[in-house]
Amino acid sequence: MDKIEMIKLALSSSIVGGLIVAFANFIFSKKLKIRESKLKQLDKILDKQFNAYENILNYFESFKSKIEVDPKEVDNFKEFYKGEVLTYPYFFHDKEIYLDVTFKYRKLRNENEKWLDSKLKLKLFEFETYIFNLDKFIKGINDDNYWRAGVVVENDISYYSDEIIQLCYEFYNKNIFSTKIKFKNKEIYYNNDEINKRLRSMCFYKYKDMIKRF
Repeated sequence: MDKIEMIKLALSSSIVGGLIVAFANFIFSKKLKIRESKLKQLDKILDKQFNAYENILNYFESFKSKIEVDPKEVDNFKEFYKGEVLTYPYFFHDKEIYLDVTFKYRKLRNENEKWLDSKLKLKLFEFETYIFNLDKFIKGINDDNYWRAGVVVENDISYYSDEIIQLCYEFYNKNIFSTKIKFKNKEIYYNNDEINKRLRSMCFYKYKDMIKRF
């Protein structure tokens, strides 16, 4: 092989090698852009998911606000008085506040539920069913007596708020550094027997006759 042919062969090899490198760089660049695009989409979804949990958390954190019962009224609630200050959730102060807070809950759940995991969805469904049934018993109560119903169901409200807040923090603890989406967007409910069993264990059901008399 003479020098000219050797030069041609070297040039051909160089060109082919250059094309291979260029093609490899193109593929790598393309994959990198696709990955970056996917990560941006993932970030948006994760932001929406974290925002949904934050919205739920903030709503139920507000349930910790309590109003103290007038000491002169304590004797009327001996079943619920444990020697400490007797209180009721703030949104039972009157009918208007109660209706506003429970309406906001339904709106909150509808707007955020699709971003939540199955455990939290189930507990929110249970709470909404609880409120739906509670409404039946207190709808005829005099506006000035809503606080009395609040005393009766305070433990119920505390139970639900504590459970839901705990589920929110469990999500944060598991997913704060995660880059994966771990929720399934499907509706989850208790069957009628299970939800009725849970409702019957609540104070509002045990003392429903008392509530009706307010």
